[in-house]
This record gives sequence, structure tokens and C-alpha cells, in this order.
Amino acid sequence: MKKNWIFFLLVSLFVISACDNDIDLTAEFKDIPIVYGLISSNDDVHYVKIQRAFLGSQDDNNALEIAQNPDSLYYTNLDVKLQRAGTDDIYSLSPVSAVDEGFEREEGIFAQEPNTVYKLILPDGEELVEGAEYILRINRGDDQPEVTASTILVEEFSVTNPSSAGDISIRYRQFTMGWRKKAGAAFYDVKIFIHYLEQNPENPSEFLEKTLIWDIARNLDADTGSPSAFSFQFDGEEFYRFIGAELDDNQGFSRILSSFDFVIDAGGQELFDFINIGSANTGITASQVIPTYTNLSEGFGVFSSRYRLIHAGFTLNSEGRDSLANGIYTSDLGFN
Repeated sequence: MKKNWIFFLLVSLFVISACDNDIDLTAEFKDIPIVYGLISSNDDVHYVKIQRAFLGSQDDNNALEIAQNPDSLYYTNLDVKLQRAGTDDIYSLSPVSAVDEGFEREEGIFAQEPNTVYKLILPDGEELVEGAEYILRINRGDDQPEVTASTILVEEFSVTNPSSAGDISIRYRQFTMGWRKKAGAAFYDVKIFIHYLEQNPENPSEFLEKTLIWDIARNLDADTGSPSAFSFQFDGEEFYRFIGAELDDNQGFSRILSSFDFVIDAGGQELFDFINIGSANTGITASQVIPTYTNLSEGFGVFSSRYRLIHAGFTLNSEGRDSLANGIYTSDLGFN
């Protein structure tokens, strides 16, 4: 069963939102929803994290006590739905334990249990429509206004270069990748998953399967270049330099490059804005106040979409294998 892993990285930012500089700790109580979630056509299970910020006294000890009280962090009777805009396609999300779903909350100042998330499993035979707008609707009851957020579901796309799996050449020069642009994608992250076999020094007849992940580029703006296609270049020399930096000298045992996969993550506009605003005010010239982005009608957080393309099954041609076995960055690693 696939799970929406990027969402759980976003959840860690709950603390930042809950402690936003614009919140007046001496103000009267106000319900402040905190929501993080991503939907994807890659996933058959979708999760949304919904909590609330609390306003306590300026007494640090009192604030820590409140943080350990689940009633301060969670709503008790939320009605959470996902609707395809302009249609009657409406799906209900159910509260479940994140621990039971296989996700542990990191230890910290907030209560460990319960760790509630809202889960959507589509009915049999149904799936989210790529390129369509979806609206998250949260009803808190008590005559409070509905909390909404919307996103365009990132559409599946395909790589045009390299076009198909097999032997390819990665030289000490620029390597060009290309893929088709599709609806909903505002930015791309690019990685290469490098799969190899490593001889077990304690049992030379055994080879262990291992993987290196080369994070090539992040936050590539989808608006650049052609309206229908995206082109990206990386330095092929860096491919070998990365492997050389990540692996120790072989110490007499062998390694074999099995294959490598090009992995492209596309993200929605809301997620792109969330990342950019969060990083725009960093560095030596930054002010102390970090701007807050949200696409919720009320509260803080982000609801957006993503799609992961895995273009798999590539190997190096004879020229590339020679560079790996005898090149200046990797000759001592035991590749053959």
C-alpha cells in the first residue's frame, strides 16, 4: 500500500506555525487550525494532518503543560471531506492513529498519544482525476466557519530524454534530461537512485544490494522554458564525483553497478509557494521574522498535490562503465 510520505515531512513544520510571531499570547482564545496534506495520483491512500494551535499564558511552564494535553492539540468532532470542484464527487476522511498506520511522532514537547491523522481510501473502482481541482473542506462545528483549501491534482507526465531504459552514456560533460509538462506542476525536484551490489567482506560469495540517492536539483520552476516541455542539464562529471565521495575505498572487495533510476518529483503551486516563502527570508541578510504562507481559508498550513515519476532501468554503456572503473573519482572503489 502506497503512502504519502512527503506529507509527514511537512508535519514537522507544525511547531513553526503554532509558534508564529503574529500570534498574541495574551489575546482571548481563538481556534486556529493547523493543516498539512498532499494528495497524489501515485497514492491509493491519502492522509491529512489536522491539529490546532493553542493560546496560553506567557508562563513557559504552563505552555509546556498545555502542549502535553491532547485536548489542546486535537479537535474532537471534525467533519473532513475532499471534493472534486464543480461536481458531487465528495469523499469523507476518517480519523485514524498515525502509529497504527506505521508513522511514529518524534519525541518532543507535544503529546505523543494520540497522534491522529485523517485518512482517505477511495471506493473500489474510483480514483482522483488528474488535472482536476480538489477542495479540502473541514467543518469544526460550534457555528465556526468552514475551513477550505484547494489544489490542482498534478497530472502524470513522461520523460522524453533519455527516452527508454537501457545502456546510456554519462560523460564528463553536460547531460540533458527532458520531460513533458502537465497540468498542476509548479516545480520539480530531480534525483538519481543508483543501485549497486557490494561484496560482503565477511562472505565473499555474497553480494549485498545497496542504493545511493543523488539529490541533483530542487525547486526547478516549471514556468521556465517551453510551455509544453521542460529541459534540465546536469554535469555528468558530478555523477562520478558523487559516487566517489559517498563510497569508501573497496579494501579488496568488489562492487557492481546494477542500474540507476531517474526520479522526478513534481509539486503543486501551493507547495511551491510554501517552500519559497519559507526559504526566502534566510541567510545573513534575513530579518528575524519569518513570513508565513498558508492557502487555508483560516489558520495555517498547506494543502497541495504532488506526483512522482520513476524512470527506471538504466545502465551505463561501455564508456560509462570504464569511467566508473578507472575514472579519477571512482577508480579505488572496486567497480568492474
